[in-house]
Amino acid sequence: MIQNRIAFLLILVCGVFLLAPVVHADMLIPSITRVYFDKDGVPYNGTVHYTMTCYGYTRSIAPGPGPAPGSYQPDPVFRYSATCRGYGCTVYPQYYLKYTIIDWCAVEGETDEGPFVINDTFAKPYTDYAINTPAIQDRWPEEFPAKTRTEDNASRSEFFQTPEYTACMYHHGEMARPGGNRTAELRFFSSCNNRTDSRCYSLFEGYGDIAAEGPGNFSTFLNATRDRMDDARFNRYLDSCNPLTDRECSGWILDGRPIKTYTNLFPFRRNESHLQKYPCDRFLVGINASLVIPKNDRSGRGCIHSCSVAEDMFIANFSIPQNSPESREVQKTRVSPGMPGLDQILGRLLSWLKLSGPAKLLNNPVYSGTWQQISANASSIVRQGHSSVVMPDGSIILMGGFTGTVNTNDVWRSDDAGATWTEVAIRARWQARSGQSSVVTPDGSIVLMGGHASEYPFYLNDTWMSPDSGRTWLLMNASSGWPVRDGQCSVVTPDGRIILTGGASRELTIPYNDTWQSADNGRTWMPVNASSGWPPGYCHCSMVMPDGSIVLISSGDEVWRSADSGTTWTRMAVHPGWAPRYGQSCVAMPDGSMILMGGEGQYGVMNDVWRSGDSGATWTRMSSYPGWTFFYGHSSVVMPDGSIVLIDDQFRNRVWQLRPAG
Repeated sequence: MIQNRIAFLLILVCGVFLLAPVVHADMLIPSITRVYFDKDGVPYNGTVHYTMTCYGYTRSIAPGPGPAPGSYQPDPVFRYSATCRGYGCTVYPQYYLKYTIIDWCAVEGETDEGPFVINDTFAKPYTDYAINTPAIQDRWPEEFPAKTRTEDNASRSEFFQTPEYTACMYHHGEMARPGGNRTAELRFFSSCNNRTDSRCYSLFEGYGDIAAEGPGNFSTFLNATRDRMDDARFNRYLDSCNPLTDRECSGWILDGRPIKTYTNLFPFRRNESHLQKYPCDRFLVGINASLVIPKNDRSGRGCIHSCSVAEDMFIANFSIPQNSPESREVQKTRVSPGMPGLDQILGRLLSWLKLSGPAKLLNNPVYSGTWQQISANASSIVRQGHSSVVMPDGSIILMGGFTGTVNTNDVWRSDDAGATWTEVAIRARWQARSGQSSVVTPDGSIVLMGGHASEYPFYLNDTWMSPDSGRTWLLMNASSGWPVRDGQCSVVTPDGRIILTGGASRELTIPYNDTWQSADNGRTWMPVNASSGWPPGYCHCSMVMPDGSIVLISSGDEVWRSADSGTTWTRMAVHPGWAPRYGQSCVAMPDGSMILMGGEGQYGVMNDVWRSGDSGATWTRMSSYPGWTFFYGHSSVVMPDGSIVLIDDQFRNRVWQLRPAG
């Protein structure tokens, strides 16, 4: 009986990483934003700590109209925080606004003179584009062998595509279709002073600050003669033509001259061996080092090229009001005093185990209740791809995740089922990450494993342990034996063994279906099954049942069960009734049933809830509309009283609870 109660107490939902399969439309574009605060019409040169929050709704990926105006309550859909030291400071938010409809934005901030709020005055989190940046081409120079290529030197591998480069690349195909319509771009750049011009940036390596005059002018023309030129002759034409006098000649004009005449801006011009393999690279322009994103500000998600070089530049102008807010208070960082030590944790665990069943758990619960929103604005824990666990004292510990701009390594605690949160660790010792998995072991320790970081080595296979509810952390194993990954799942068996399953690495292109085991809180690991039978994948979910078995719901629509700690697996169901998905969460209930919640599938993000009472063989839909909106990358846990707490996914910062009746 005690083993069973430990099993359902230590239920874990794996941390899931928000990255969908790599599709350029869903990938981040690293950005630079220059921020200008003024007060009383005068530039403000002091330090400003601020948070930008935008409200609206996140639409489903599935096609169709959004909600009618006035028919919904705007939710937080985008947020970033930064510190601006002086007028015209530089910050690095990632404006991933796909599927996001913004109604209005607000700024909460604080200066040396006190807090302030700028309400309801923006329709987007920035004022305007600074420069419509040219397209970027990845190209690793030959002096960088593959084994040395990292985000730290990725800026050496990215170059601006000039119009001549585009014309060169497309010319070979045009030779087969002479006379077809083509376009030529004419664009002007001019030197400027970035102290007086907010749209002034150093774009080209080897040149000073410049501003761009619009996105460029394009002309369409017919020219069968040049289409019939061979590649070498056409490239000589591109080298010599003047876009100011030849309307069929593509090109940029830099301070009155064709940019092609600035030979020092073209790094491959003198590399004959490289040009023999990539002849069009003679028209690639080097990117200025000032566009490199600082390590701590780089995205933890996939980017179109690399996450280390800015591809967009923005301007944000804010006016600080004269009076401090009266009705709204800027949230301060809260650190919990007197966090319980290991002896207290063990004492609470033992005292809980001694309680009689009905005092803590429901007999024959009824799952027809409604979900209650117990926190409508848990702004401190806005994130996705985090992990969360329930401690022996009934508190919830939330760790890491992706905030919409960066990965985090903070730790938060709730003592009231998620209604309020207190920061336990501002920066834990482990590298900021998302997509990790975490468990609580029978001795009350938290063990955290793997995930995806914002900087090299990006994909992780380390193991960390906290003996004091996340306040301090010890490195158990820097390289745990299993391949680096994120989106894996981990659970704890009644005898204290940690079982890790699945996940993926290398931008989710290498999925796993292996099973690993640790019997010493993650210090050492042993492979249990190299190919466990269930489909390889990430962002699945797994749980330990009261009888000690493990049930895994795959990325897709299969349910598998292991009765021997992951050594062998049996398929319980395929196509069980709910749509295929990934990024779902699932929990095992005290009565031996299991609950599946949310996820993302072929037609978008879901908010359905399903229950199985026979180890996943058959399923019944509990609610067609549970109250919470579409989720994936969220987490859910079972509390000691048998209720389910669901922590919202990115940008919604809400917590929900279901209390089964019975």
